[in-house]
Amino acid sequence: MSRCLLCDNDLSYKANMYELFFIDDVICFSCRNLWIKNKNKFYIEGIKVDSSYIYEENFSRALLQYKECYDEALYKIFLYGYLNYFKIKYFNYSIIPMPSSKQSLNERGFNHLIKIFEETNMKIINCLYKKDNVKQLGLHYKERLQIKDSIDIIDMKLPKKVVLVDDVCTTGSTLRAAVKLIKPKVKKIKIYTISTNYKNVGDL
Repeated sequence: MSRCLLCDNDLSYKANMYELFFIDDVICFSCRNLWIKNKNKFYIEGIKVDSSYIYEENFSRALLQYKECYDEALYKIFLYGYLNYFKIKYFNYSIIPMPSSKQSLNERGFNHLIKIFEETNMKIINCLYKKDNVKQLGLHYKERLQIKDSIDIIDMKLPKKVVLVDDVCTTGSTLRAAVKLIKPKVKKIKIYTISTNYKNVGDL
């Protein structure tokens, strides 16, 4: 039997008959049910942010295992259940992922956002980059707000419609900076983050 990629329990752990035979998740139902779905609505630069989960302890632990422990096999768990929704909602849009530091990319050996969103089979344009090696993990709120000054865009022609994607929206600083860089180059921008920190929603 297959085992959960997070807790290593059998995937049938606490599953009912329907879940056992018709759901093909790669983490068990016990782990999946710990993730809190996001119902908050918020905006960045006047653009509504669509976000699937609340960034809390259980989600954070999974994301940390994926990004900082380099557990590449976990890429499938973050869009599970939202993949078709994403492809329909952003049909004819191109994906622009938020940038990682060169240090993070070198240490990890893969781009964690591109790996996740490749499953959509949509066009991904990796046009943003960080001008330094600042990592947001462990930064305080005010320090994260300064991230806006550390990203830039490659000079290139962009498609008319793009969706900016990130794993977590904490302060919205990176996304806000990305919108300002990209807006003059496109006709329509949407934003999707896999998770959002509910504590900061009111400050965006």
